[in-house]
Amino acid sequence: MKKLLKLRHVFIAMSFAVILAACKDDDPLPASIADFDVANTVIEAWHPVKFRNKSVNASTFEWDFGDGEFSTEISPSHTYNAPGTYDVTLRSLTEDGQESIAVIPIEVGQRFLIGIDILRFPDLNPNGNNPNLALLFLPSNAQNLVPGEFYISPILENIGKSSEFQFPYEIPWEQDDVIPVTNQSYDFLLFDVNLETEAETFLNGVGFNPVTRPGFLLSVRNNQSSADIAMYKIPVQLSQNDGALFEFYFIVTLP
Repeated sequence: MKKLLKLRHVFIAMSFAVILAACKDDDPLPASIADFDVANTVIEAWHPVKFRNKSVNASTFEWDFGDGEFSTEISPSHTYNAPGTYDVTLRSLTEDGQESIAVIPIEVGQRFLIGIDILRFPDLNPNGNNPNLALLFLPSNAQNLVPGEFYISPILENIGKSSEFQFPYEIPWEQDDVIPVTNQSYDFLLFDVNLETEAETFLNGVGFNPVTRPGFLLSVRNNQSSADIAMYKIPVQLSQNDGALFEFYFIVTLP
């Protein structure tokens, strides 16, 4: 008799477990809702983009950044290696396999060098004329000068002595001279030009990456439109052996 009661209890427990499993199959978890946005004020190539996951009722996540790269992190960061428009897809799943998908196109911009401001220039020759300054900007690894990859400024005569030079002085910049800069080092070189002989004397130079170098963000608008503009001023200093200091701002825009 006791054995029959024990078997009965086992049968009841097994039946209850089957009922629970059946109920679980018939009563799925709440559906997932995939959602995310971008934390960056400015979205640009070669800079990490932070994605904020705002999904609900999900336990696992699958990200497709639209450039062939993927992630299963909750809120990942991703760096794009080229400007363009990318469709970012988030697939959110519940524990029982229900899925929801959100897709957001993002515009990844690229920096363009659009101008140079002279902030400070030393009196190299206080008893006479100062240099006739010419500036050259080009990729550090350039083997040949390719139009659109370098900039040669107009010759600025007797800089620092002429009354027309009120610092900071904005160097004239033609629209055709706008340079799209990429994630590499560029050389910024200063020359003194003899206007009579056209001979050039090298004054100073520096190499830097205008994409990754920190700058001052001047203005920015909504980051989801290709018409938005972020503008930076990137400081650059060059110092002579005698301590004379050249100081410039590179003006970079991100259309």
